[in-house]
Amino acid sequence: MELKQYFQMMKKNFTLFVWILGATFFLVLGYFFFRPLSYNTSLTINISRLGTQETSDYRFDDFYRLQADEKFAETIVEWLKSPQIISEIYSQSGIDLGEKSLKKIVRIFKAEKRSSQVVFVEFSTSSEKDAPKISKNLIKIISQETEKLNVKQKNKDWFFVLGNDPVTRKITPDYLKVIGGTIFVGFFLSFWGVLLKHYLE
Repeated sequence: MELKQYFQMMKKNFTLFVWILGATFFLVLGYFFFRPLSYNTSLTINISRLGTQETSDYRFDDFYRLQADEKFAETIVEWLKSPQIISEIYSQSGIDLGEKSLKKIVRIFKAEKRSSQVVFVEFSTSSEKDAPKISKNLIKIISQETEKLNVKQKNKDWFFVLGNDPVTRKITPDYLKVIGGTIFVGFFLSFWGVLLKHYLE
């Protein structure tokens, strides 16, 4: 089919083209405007020690300490993927996880080791008031898990964790990108809608 024929086909079915484009536009924008509010929170966990133990060769003290710090930071990241720990954090925050599957629960927290002494955590909530409660209990539960490990230590080389004040922001879409993407998708669907009608006639 030549380009001229496509233009003629679009002109003939202009009403259908505009209807599909408009429907796509309002459906997508309606979804973004009327969807429930969501808040994104970031929390920084700092790792420190209550004491240190020197080895027989002081030259390797910092090396072994750094290795241990790295491993402990990785342990915190793994704890925040545990359904049991996540459920306990939410339970103590007075928030019901409802019927969430295990697959969804383990994705609630996005934890990332930024250095041997810093773990960065992100999570989303439907209420701005829930963020401080979750952050507080997250640090509390992680501290409790840390204490359990410390009990097993035979030397004064214990870890403890501190949490900075969480930062919470409302999630707002980039409406320019949304509108641009909606128009593109709308034209795509309109074109194929008209083409389908043409071949069915």
